[in-house]
Amino acid sequence: MRIRTLHSFIWKVSLLLFPVVLSHCVRGNAPSETIKLLIPFSQASVIASPEITFVTGPNVYVSTTAGARNTAQFTWNASQAGKYIVRLSTDCETGTLLTQGDYATPGQDITLPISAGSYAPGATPVCVRVTSTTGGFGEKTAFVIRDDDAPTVTVTPGAGAYSNQPTISVSCTDPGGSGCGLAAMRIGADPSMDLNGVLVGTEYTGPFNPPDSATTAYRFKIMDKAGNQSIVATASYTVDTVLPVITLNSVSPASQAVSTGSVSFSYKSNVKGTATLHMGDCSGTLLATSSIATLNGLLNRSISFSGAVMTSNFVAGPNDVALCVQNTAGLVGSTTKTFTRDNTLPTITSITVPSGTVDPESMTFLVNFSEPMSPYICPVSVTYQGATVSCPENATWITSQSLQVKLYPVENANVTWSLVGLQDLAANAVSGLPSGSFRTGMQAKRRFPVTETRQTLCYDAAGSAIPCAGTGQNGLNPSGPLPMLLSGPSAPNAAYPMDAVVTDSRTGLMWMVCPTTQTWSGVSCTGSIFINNWTSAWSDVRDMNIRNSNAGYAGFTDWRLPTLAELSTIKVYEGAPLPSSFFPNAANRFYWTSTTSGAASVYYMMFMSPGGDTFLDSSPIGTSGVSLLVRDPNPGAAPANFVDNANGIIWDPLNQLYWQKCSSGQVTADCSDATNIMLFDPAVSYCSNLALDGRIWRVPTIKELKSIVDTSATSAPFVFPEFPGTVGEYWSSTTNQYNPTRQYGLVSSNGAGTGLDRNGGSGWGPVRCVSP
Repeated sequence: MRIRTLHSFIWKVSLLLFPVVLSHCVRGNAPSETIKLLIPFSQASVIASPEITFVTGPNVYVSTTAGARNTAQFTWNASQAGKYIVRLSTDCETGTLLTQGDYATPGQDITLPISAGSYAPGATPVCVRVTSTTGGFGEKTAFVIRDDDAPTVTVTPGAGAYSNQPTISVSCTDPGGSGCGLAAMRIGADPSMDLNGVLVGTEYTGPFNPPDSATTAYRFKIMDKAGNQSIVATASYTVDTVLPVITLNSVSPASQAVSTGSVSFSYKSNVKGTATLHMGDCSGTLLATSSIATLNGLLNRSISFSGAVMTSNFVAGPNDVALCVQNTAGLVGSTTKTFTRDNTLPTITSITVPSGTVDPESMTFLVNFSEPMSPYICPVSVTYQGATVSCPENATWITSQSLQVKLYPVENANVTWSLVGLQDLAANAVSGLPSGSFRTGMQAKRRFPVTETRQTLCYDAAGSAIPCAGTGQNGLNPSGPLPMLLSGPSAPNAAYPMDAVVTDSRTGLMWMVCPTTQTWSGVSCTGSIFINNWTSAWSDVRDMNIRNSNAGYAGFTDWRLPTLAELSTIKVYEGAPLPSSFFPNAANRFYWTSTTSGAASVYYMMFMSPGGDTFLDSSPIGTSGVSLLVRDPNPGAAPANFVDNANGIIWDPLNQLYWQKCSSGQVTADCSDATNIMLFDPAVSYCSNLALDGRIWRVPTIKELKSIVDTSATSAPFVFPEFPGTVGEYWSSTTNQYNPTRQYGLVSSNGAGTGLDRNGGSGWGPVRCVSP
């Protein structure tokens, strides 16, 4: 055994000495070498070796790469004072000497600067030896690792779409040998770092989970222990663990019967992704695709395909179409609908239509078809009196193959019609749709009780109010012959509290409180009164009958324009044109009726004219008026007609009135001689002095006078045939409140109203007296 060094000691050799073992560490980490000596036990001692500690660790990492760790410090200390030597070697006896010197203070740090350029790539050993003052020594070897190579990043699992939530981990490979160090991560942009740590981004410290229902792009960068940085690794993860659920709102066509038109689905989705339509199931032929870019489960979405796609893929009969929604990770939800392709044209198998002269209450069509039809709501185009009305009819599909159309009643009108727009469920049109024409008569209940005018004032020839006694004017008897029996406004149907009506117990009619363009507020009629021509008025009728989701205004679907006779029953002739407590804010305009005359004329009633109060309009398309609608809940039988008593008197059993058969001045039995025309005051005297059947006679009110008008007449005079020899403009006792020098009169040539001047000029006409 080789003994390197023995420091001063004294020994004596004796055969009687005990053997003493002296051991000391030759190298800090190498196996110990042992020396056996015969030393007197009393003088033997143990020499302790210094312990070396690497403060900066057993390895120092450097790199020549710009920005990396180009320099470092190698720091060590020892547990005993003495001398030290540092060499580039695995032992301290050979190799390049780096430094040596006295180690004066135990525990003192010795720092050696390390420059990467002074070392070869790879690991270079550095040996540190400290020899103590007592002769013991210790050695320890460290390594300077020069690593000029950048590490590489591995992200596990790789980027992609995941239907479950993955756990992402980051590792690296360092070919230069220094090993992986700091790792940085950032979403959507590059992270950055330097030798002091992460500058932008966050430090990766361990596996993590990306968020669900999102696409997240991560960027990673790693720096090895020598300060070399990897290139940025990017991995984008689309995570969507939600199974698509489709809420189907509707399909079009709703019948799911098709020929050449398009098909569309309306739906809601609980996920983002892609919606597709396929033949059969989600693996079938692709028909359409649509992106679901935003997550909004409340949003209605649609997807469709055209008739060309249908033609290429549908067969005659049933065809299954699957609506499929795939989330961003590939999970799929679906629903299927069956569409029937039908290219067979439908036909009319039978039709019953009005012909000849038709009762206005019986204008009904019945049409039967060869197959189920699309429930088109306006299947008839109708022209009344030359005015084409937009969708005026009530159409009811009794079955899917049987259509009943009932036109709204129009009196004494020319009507042309044609079936339009009829298609089967697959939108195949009926070819050669029929058309025709007819004329209406009068409604069966065309006469009503004569009611009060409510006129209380009387006027002199200058239009100033005077006492009514002796004037013969209407103000003498304002409540006769019969007072109105109105009630309301009220809502007959609790489901529609704003649909108010007025009921007339005298006539049995029910009226809307407000015109069609106004709204009942609970107190009055509000909103603007829009005036429409006669064509548009019928459209208003239809709108009221399909109101409240087709339940109709106040729950009734038989509203219509009133006849001239019906409208006359509620008009008053002093103050507001309609009784204000029942019809608040009534418009002072003219009001349309459903009564017509001749080829193209329509009656309307003017409520504020200084002239007459009833007019015949020959151009109803170009004139504008108000629509106040009525219904007759119990039409009943027609009232009794006039009776000729054969004594010069006509009896009206409906109103309990006696009429002079002939006009003033006529004396022949058939009233064929000329009438005697006169001013108003002589007309009053004529009636009061009339000696006929011993009765008291007077000038009739305008309402009484209009009760003998026959608007069904096709030529003059427009009065009932029981009143022969009628000619001219007849006096009434009712004063025109808008021009009190005039009295309302009746134009016998057309049944309209007029104004007659009591002072002459246009104030000459015959009179037909009434009793009582």
